[in-house]
Amino acid sequence: MAFKFEKNTIILEFENNLKFEVDAQKTGDIISKYTKIFEDIRTDTTENKTNEDVCNKVVCAIDEILGEGSTKKIFGERTIKLWDLVDVWTYICNEQAFFHERKRNKIYQNRQQRRHNKK
Repeated sequence: MAFKFEKNTIILEFENNLKFEVDAQKTGDIISKYTKIFEDIRTDTTENKTNEDVCNKVVCAIDEILGEGSTKKIFGERTIKLWDLVDVWTYICNEQAFFHERKRNKIYQNRQQRRHNKK
């Protein structure tokens, strides 16, 4: 049996039958980058960030992962609010974490099988 590369993408599904297929590695890198930015915003007491400032950062993060204008497509006619953006961001982060967990479990299972076969 020949080796075949697996598709390392995450499919993100939203209301209105919207689906986005994103690269798992790139998504993880962007999540790491913006997690640091969001943490800096949260802990920075010298600047008063408004909800609008924070919303704009989250929109930038989502659009960087899903493509320019994706946040507007996801929300459609709905008003974009901070906590709804947080829900979308959390969903993306969770799906990326689930993807990596499945990959890690595959590696662990393969290692267990090889050890068992050596006995």
